[in-house]
Amino acid sequence: MNERKIWQVRLVKEHGGDDGLVLVGRVLRRDDVSVKLHSKSFNIPGDVRRLRDVGVGPLATRIVPWHRVEVIHELPPDFDFARATLAIDHEGNYALFDGFSSCVVLSQRERLLAAGRLPAVSAV
Repeated sequence: MNERKIWQVRLVKEHGGDDGLVLVGRVLRRDDVSVKLHSKSFNIPGDVRRLRDVGVGPLATRIVPWHRVEVIHELPPDFDFARATLAIDHEGNYALFDGFSSCVVLSQRERLLAAGRLPAVSAV
């Protein structure tokens, strides 16, 4: 694969109380069984209240089976995930910033839902 794709991959939680795991990085390979990424990892506890509660893993090569992938967001191919830093944006989201663009790792809505401070279903 000659394409330079940068993905944000949210992994499936096995149980409701499990921490969330998000990977952000370059796709090295993908096939019918798994995707291989050179990425940073973000371990998001269910009761995250502060930015420092999010565990940031080192750059590493990770192989994830497709059945563990919940959702993928494709980021701009020039997003510098390796140098990006985790911060809170103007809307209260936890996001990665590379100096030019950003990637939301955990939205404010997700944080409030996890903390039980927002109803899971809202009326339309």
